[in-house]
Amino acid sequence: MMDLSYAQMLENAQRNEVVLRRFQAIELALIGASGFGQFLAGIRDQLPARMALEQAWLLLADSHGEVSAILGYDEVLPDGLLLEREPARLVERLGELPTRVRLGSPGEVLGELALDWAEVPGSVALMPLWRDSTLIGLVVLGSRDPERFAPDQATDFIERFTAVTALCLDNVLNRERLKQLGLTDPLTGLYNRRYFDQRIDEELARARRHGAPISCLFLDADHFKRINDTHGHVAGDIVLRTLANRMRGQLRGCDVAARYGGEEFAVLLPQTALGQARLVADRIRTQIGGEPVVLPDGRRVPLTVSIGVSTCGNQLADSPMQLLARADAALYRAKEAGRNCIMSVDSGAQA
Repeated sequence: MMDLSYAQMLENAQRNEVVLRRFQAIELALIGASGFGQFLAGIRDQLPARMALEQAWLLLADSHGEVSAILGYDEVLPDGLLLEREPARLVERLGELPTRVRLGSPGEVLGELALDWAEVPGSVALMPLWRDSTLIGLVVLGSRDPERFAPDQATDFIERFTAVTALCLDNVLNRERLKQLGLTDPLTGLYNRRYFDQRIDEELARARRHGAPISCLFLDADHFKRINDTHGHVAGDIVLRTLANRMRGQLRGCDVAARYGGEEFAVLLPQTALGQARLVADRIRTQIGGEPVVLPDGRRVPLTVSIGVSTCGNQLADSPMQLLARADAALYRAKEAGRNCIMSVDSGAQA
């Protein structure tokens, strides 16, 4: 007859091997994630499915909104993701920043950290994600079984998984940063021409599929050379950043704004007809020219823009280059008309 203690040891070893393989499968998914969306899906979807859990949350420390900016999130976040804009508040909620995995009931482990559970778990695991002595996030796992994450359990496997997850998160955020740097203008923070040209192809194709109008704005800072010559190139950079910020405040989340070159900017307005596009253009023009740009030394620089608007309405046979060319031609007419105004065309016809 097999010795009972040996049988228990064998059973435990087999169980541990199964658990380790499950963790390794998730680790491979996280390591292979091509972007943050896949990484989040690995935590939120694959982890509960493979480990028979009810839910998993990822909370990211997001000082100054950097993470939300590089990931493109505004107010609406994907399911299973939280952003903490003031990471110092985690100390208040958790009592102290965890350096190791915590197991136990939600009250014991999470303190005042509130999560919108679909079902309040019987036990939770809190996994702190540290990189270079900085807490970059937390993973919270929930099980309805009160004994699943008992405080006296061994945590070797989950500690190892936590370390791998932190490394993968750090890597994927760095890749997203590099991706954003390659697609954005470093001076204004808007998208660059390369990204805009890519998106206009995609959005025009989508407009054709759905039969929806699409509009394009071309903006140019009036007398920008005079600003540079009078106040200097540093002042010119400040003016361009201010222009971009004032314009950005008048756009929707689905709109695409880019610095197209020098003092020229382009904006793509999906599902927007000519009349609506002109209203957007006028809001932008009014906001940008509403007050001078104040330089650090107190000098005040008047700023206005001229805007050209083009629209593909019922006729969606235009190429991206035709849509852009008409907006550029309308901008030229606005300059000819005295600047600080808007000119527009709709499918090739003046409006």
